[in-house]
Amino acid sequence: MTRPSNVLTEQLDLPKDQGLFLNNLKADSAAVKAGMKNNDILLELGGKKVTSQSSEFLKALKEFKTRDKVDAIVLRKGKRETVKDVTMGRRHGAFCAHCRIADSDGG
Repeated sequence: MTRPSNVLTEQLDLPKDQGLFLNNLKADSAAVKAGMKNNDILLELGGKKVTSQSSEFLKALKEFKTRDKVDAIVLRKGKRETVKDVTMGRRHGAFCAHCRIADSDGG
């Protein structure tokens, strides 16, 4: 996850300091299983705006419990889309490529 570039923010008319560019999602992650894709811009998660500071976003993920299902709003190809039922995992939720993700074995 990275902050969208200034050019991308301007071209897409993104709100200032909001949104994270998803660029390193694992194919077996909960985020991908729910329908998120690399190159989406994550705008909201669980009804809350997503900051463009990845460190702040990772702190905010602690508000969710393992296995919580939340909806996300992403910007994909210039259109806002809702991704339903993203299952939150341990540590950094469904987004961190190197973190454990909730799955059927209790992970």
